[in-house]
Amino acid sequence: MPEWWQQCTRNADKVGLTPLLLIKRSREEPLAVLRWSDLLGLLRQDHRWQNLAEGLMGGRA
Repeated sequence: MPEWWQQCTRNADKVGLTPLLLIKRSREEPLAVLRWSDLLGLLRQDHRWQNLAEGLMGGRA
Protein backbone atom coordinates (compact mmCIF):
# COMPACT_ATOMS: atom_id res chain seq x y z
CA MET A 1 0.00 0.00 0.00
CA PRO A 2 2.80 2.56 0.58
CA GLU A 3 3.41 2.91 -3.17
CA TRP A 4 -0.31 3.37 -3.79
CA TRP A 5 -0.45 6.04 -1.09
CA GLN A 6 2.56 7.88 -2.49
CA GLN A 7 0.97 7.96 -5.94
CA CYS A 8 -2.34 9.10 -4.46
CA THR A 9 -0.76 11.97 -2.51
CA ARG A 10 1.35 13.10 -5.49
CA ASN A 11 -1.69 13.20 -7.75
CA ALA A 12 -3.80 15.02 -5.17
CA ASP A 13 -1.06 17.58 -4.50
CA LYS A 14 -0.81 18.38 -8.22
CA VAL A 15 -4.42 19.59 -8.28
CA GLY A 16 -4.76 20.86 -4.71
CA LEU A 17 -7.02 18.10 -3.40
CA THR A 18 -7.06 16.03 -0.23
CA PRO A 19 -5.66 12.57 -0.96
CA LEU A 20 -8.18 9.77 -0.59
CA LEU A 21 -7.13 6.25 -1.53
CA LEU A 22 -9.88 3.75 -2.30
CA ILE A 23 -9.00 0.05 -2.21
CA LYS A 24 -11.41 -2.55 -3.60
CA ARG A 25 -10.53 -6.20 -3.84
CA SER A 26 -12.73 -8.84 -5.40
CA ARG A 27 -15.63 -9.83 -3.14
CA GLU A 28 -14.44 -7.59 -0.32
CA GLU A 29 -15.81 -4.36 1.08
CA PRO A 30 -14.05 -1.25 -0.28
CA LEU A 31 -11.69 0.60 2.06
CA ALA A 32 -10.96 4.32 2.14
CA VAL A 33 -7.61 5.65 3.37
CA LEU A 34 -6.87 9.27 4.23
CA ARG A 35 -4.52 11.16 6.54
CA TRP A 36 -5.62 11.47 10.17
CA SER A 37 -5.34 15.27 10.03
CA ASP A 38 -7.53 15.38 6.90
CA LEU A 39 -10.17 13.23 8.59
CA LEU A 40 -10.24 15.52 11.62
CA GLY A 41 -10.46 18.56 9.35
CA LEU A 42 -13.45 17.08 7.54
CA LEU A 43 -15.13 16.25 10.83
CA ARG A 44 -14.57 19.79 12.13
CA GLN A 45 -16.20 21.32 9.04
CA ASP A 46 -19.55 19.75 9.91
CA HIS A 47 -20.83 20.80 13.33
CA ARG A 48 -22.70 17.48 13.68
CA TRP A 49 -19.30 15.73 13.93
CA GLN A 50 -17.65 18.26 16.26
CA ASN A 51 -17.99 16.10 19.38
CA LEU A 52 -16.44 13.11 17.61
CA ALA A 53 -13.52 15.21 16.35
CA GLU A 54 -12.95 16.57 19.86
CA GLY A 55 -13.09 13.06 21.32
CA LEU A 56 -10.59 11.72 18.80
CA MET A 57 -8.19 14.56 19.61
CA GLY A 58 -8.63 14.32 23.39
CA GLY A 59 -10.63 17.54 23.54
CA ARG A 60 -8.19 19.55 21.39
CA ALA A 61 -10.28 19.78 18.21
